[in-house]
Amino acid sequence: MKTIILFFLSLSCFAAKPSNSIQVSIPEGANGKYILVIPAKKYSMKGELFQKIKREALRRSYAVLQFDWSFYTKNIEPTKSLRAEARELNELIDYFQETYGFQKNELIIIAKSFGSRVLSKIRTQNLGPIALVTPNCDSISTFYKTYGKLLNHKQKMQISISVDDPYCNVEQIYNSASYFTKKITLYTSTGDHNFVSKENVFNQDIMISQLVNWIYTNP
Repeated sequence: MKTIILFFLSLSCFAAKPSNSIQVSIPEGANGKYILVIPAKKYSMKGELFQKIKREALRRSYAVLQFDWSFYTKNIEPTKSLRAEARELNELIDYFQETYGFQKNELIIIAKSFGSRVLSKIRTQNLGPIALVTPNCDSISTFYKTYGKLLNHKQKMQISISVDDPYCNVEQIYNSASYFTKKITLYTSTGDHNFVSKENVFNQDIMISQLVNWIYTNP
């Protein structure tokens, strides 16, 4: 399978803020659907986990849209309110939509960790299926307090979490399950925040395969 990889190093034509580094990967024989991968706080789109997600999605004939947060490339902390990051995400979505001509409800979202928290700050009602991968939560910013509005939206959603995740107690998600509709899937596993498990060296790969398969079977 051939893959066309397009690099864009400047988005200044539409964004007032400093440029993001982005990468667009389109497989030969693409199915016309796009997956936007929203990265975690301390990880680049070039990191192993995100490259695995990209490869699995390309194998399923999805085009993959990836980027690095501006604060990450500048080696600074994100804003406490996440308003700058939410604005940045909105600008990226608008840019990708304008450039590739899809409707927002056709855009599939995979948001990892910190990326899930930023996603919760924007309007998501008109987006396509959403996957929250190891979403952040704590005793103050509880899971339901942070992601409650997403649970009430009409699009299909999967939440992928490790039962041992140190950045969101899975019990908080279980306690929110009464708010889940039939369109919400909860998928749990073992391992750390990235599903790395000493007991099963293939655990992370299994989780990524399951994630993309969920997208594939929930158009």
